Amino acid sequence: MTLEALFIVVVVSLLIVVLVPKQLPWRRRLKIRNAKRIHKKILALGSEHPGKAIQYLRKIDAYTFEELAIIALNKHGYNAYKDRGYSHDGGIDGKLLENGDLWIIQCKRYKGTVSNQVLQELVNAKDRFRASGGLLIHTGKSTKRLHSDGKKYKIYVVSGSRLLKLINSPGRDIKDPVPINRFFE
Repeated sequence: MTLEALFIVVVVSLLIVVLVPKQLPWRRRLKIRNAKRIHKKILALGSEHPGKAIQYLRKIDAYTFEELAIIALNKHGYNAYKDRGYSHDGGIDGKLLENGDLWIIQCKRYKGTVSNQVLQELVNAKDRFRASGGLLIHTGKSTKRLHSDGKKYKIYVVSGSRLLKLINSPGRDIKDPVPINRFFE
């Protein structure tokens, strides 16, 4: 390798190291900004048009949906957060702390019925992270079995009217949130 080629490799490597990490925060800020805009749009639709609200949520970007779920949980007073990027997240899209207990969050933007395989993946992630429980937040359809199986593992399925209840949060942050098990039952 010539000295000139080595110089080019070093410069390109340095550019990658310096520029790539800056792209993730910018991308995340964009998704959060879009999620806030969508949150306002869903609030504007109100409870009068639940079908339109769900249809709209099914069309948004999947990563923006994840950010929307985190924003909505925080509006209800929960301590929800993302601590990783959008890919390679270990099967979870967010975490939530309630009274020192870790809950994991999985968000799915589906049009069809959510399978029990998705629930099983969340159960496995719950065990892997030693979490107390989990939230499966999705825009698809849920079977009764999905809900009943979720309860066995302390995983709450949040879709349909529960999803809209979560997103249609008050405009201010709540200081004393309702316990998760009461909010989602």
